[in-house]
Amino acid sequence: MENRITSFLLPILIGIGGYLLYQSVFGTKEKTQEEVERQLRYVSNFDPEKSPSQIDPPKWDTSMASIVRRTAELGEKGFILRFSAHGGDLISVKLTDFYTQPGLTEEEKEDEENLYEIVDPLRVQHSFLIHDYMNKLEVKNPIAESEPMRLSDLIWEVTKDLAEEEGIRFRLQLDNGLIFEKDYLFLQGRREIQLVIRIKNNGFERGALTKLPYGLYGATALIDPPSSASFLTPPKTFASGRKGEEYRLESKSPDGTSNSNELVIDFVELRFAYAGSSNRFFTCIIYTDDETTRDAIESVELFKAPTPKNAIGDTAPYSTSAPVLFVRQEIPRIDQAATELRFNI
Repeated sequence: MENRITSFLLPILIGIGGYLLYQSVFGTKEKTQEEVERQLRYVSNFDPEKSPSQIDPPKWDTSMASIVRRTAELGEKGFILRFSAHGGDLISVKLTDFYTQPGLTEEEKEDEENLYEIVDPLRVQHSFLIHDYMNKLEVKNPIAESEPMRLSDLIWEVTKDLAEEEGIRFRLQLDNGLIFEKDYLFLQGRREIQLVIRIKNNGFERGALTKLPYGLYGATALIDPPSSASFLTPPKTFASGRKGEEYRLESKSPDGTSNSNELVIDFVELRFAYAGSSNRFFTCIIYTDDETTRDAIESVELFKAPTPKNAIGDTAPYSTSAPVLFVRQEIPRIDQAATELRFNI
């Protein structure tokens, strides 16, 4: 009997041992490679001799910290948007037809202080920030050229290409020939805007850098007071991908811990459908009808806010969240037209 049991168990034990040995050799390598790729996000490529400079950087003044645009009159469906020239980012959104409390008089409704602010600049970093997470285009600091700056740290020029009722365009020009533009286009009478990210080439020799990887942050502060009704859906970030006629939806909620590059979904076998974030009352969805944009999006990660430093009032640290869309945008050749990624928000 003992020999029979031994002869039965021995192949199983050998198989288990072989599996564990395989995991220890090959599984660890796979995990290590993933860790290495994530660590590469923080490796600096800055070389003061080779890194580009910004052409004619705008001189900062306080008005650049709060550039206001309106998509509707008070009482009509739309937004009051505040932008910053630092990175050409969105910092605040107020609804023009939704108020902080019910029962306001008509006179009180005319006071913008009583409009509901769904994106709050005091608690988190800016929305629709372009984060060059691989440090492919570190730029010389205009004040101290021996120090690097990222695209989102630089002051972008506000152009006069668009009328105020049409939108706002931010432009960044580098002396290596690359030109970046961010267009926020307004849709009158709707709670929706369009974002266009454009890259032009006026003399940049691409070499191996034919696509620029970056992270695009969604609406980073759909504020969620803990006093909100507990039976409603808690804050979360979500993303969906499509394969054929089938959709896959994934979501993650902030858990009070600091950010750690938490993957929501990747698009290795899927195509981007939409992504967004929600609190108990409002949702911000990013989607696109543009095939080039869909193909450029590789994954979506969870960003949690606010940090302990920025948490004020009754908002707890890391209690709300936003999606970060990781994309690779084509850098055009010198003889090519600009490339664009187009998002509906």
